[in-house]
Amino acid sequence: MRQCGLCRRRFLLRSSCGSWTLERQALRRRKSSFWNLESRQFVTLELYPPVDCADRQAISYDPALAPVAAADLQSVLDKDLAEVLKSEELAPTTGAGVSIAVVEHGVRRIFSYGTAKPDSIFEIGSVTKTFTGLLLSQLVEQNKVKFDEPVRELLPPGTVAKPAGDEITLLDLATQHSGLPRMPDNFKPADLDNPYADYRAANLYEFLAKQGVAKPAKTDFVYSNLGFGLLGQALAVRSGLSYPVLLKNEITILWN
Repeated sequence: MRQCGLCRRRFLLRSSCGSWTLERQALRRRKSSFWNLESRQFVTLELYPPVDCADRQAISYDPALAPVAAADLQSVLDKDLAEVLKSEELAPTTGAGVSIAVVEHGVRRIFSYGTAKPDSIFEIGSVTKTFTGLLLSQLVEQNKVKFDEPVRELLPPGTVAKPAGDEITLLDLATQHSGLPRMPDNFKPADLDNPYADYRAANLYEFLAKQGVAKPAKTDFVYSNLGFGLLGQALAVRSGLSYPVLLKNEITILWN
């Protein structure tokens, strides 16, 4: 946990939609992206201390804790989160909650604070990408796909034309080096509270038909939700299963 001595109360947020000031509790990371309800697009924010901060180098750190066994973790968390539960991010008036799960030698423990309960369901967001990457590795291990296989070859015939040169592979998608944009340009959610709910495979294939799957000559790291969504869909098609069923068969049943 770190904070600037003079800037602990307010930060300046700069983004493509303008500049604002926010209380420090609102954002702790230096960069973040979120779905903007007004503009209906993803906005990347950068976090800066105020320009007139004379103490921006005065960063303090909490002392490191000694390793704690899972059986002893409850008391440590209770102490560490006491102030947060009382008057900060997890205070009763915020309606916020957090759950922490620990698995040690096959024994599972769940610690919940704020409004969260042991059986609360959370939206895991981009943690899904970790599952998709694991699916790819397992299907490679099962000789069902190859890392260097063009993603086009996993999609239904005629979905996208074969490019003249190099094309995007499964590994390119998994390592964020496909050159694909962060989001497709036909992403227009009807429900802003669940923006991905109505984006179907047909929408993805429509975009790919226009975008193509040619691999750019220079493929720097570009974070792409589109790319990982395409990877998950391609693996599902190759398996002959929907993505949820494939995920259940290959991961959640095995690790339940």
